[in-house]
Amino acid sequence: MATDSTYNGWSNYETWNVALWLNNDEPLYRETLRIVARLNAADVLESWVREIAPEGFESEPYSLDDVDWGEIVASYDDE
Repeated sequence: MATDSTYNGWSNYETWNVALWLNNDEPLYRETLRIVARLNAADVLESWVREIAPEGFESEPYSLDDVDWGEIVASYDDE
């Protein structure tokens, strides 16, 4: 479901959806905080999410290729 417009303040639906899942599940949130504190956090986060949810976090599959991993990492800068 790739789009060229923003979605709920995120660059696209896929990015919003992954960020939503990572923020709304305590174990995923804690692991995400641990990951974003690392160098190359966007790459590490992408690898981890692809490992735990290769089809994405929805019952309807979508491409994780469309996720802006850097945007998700940047959203944790204040935490």
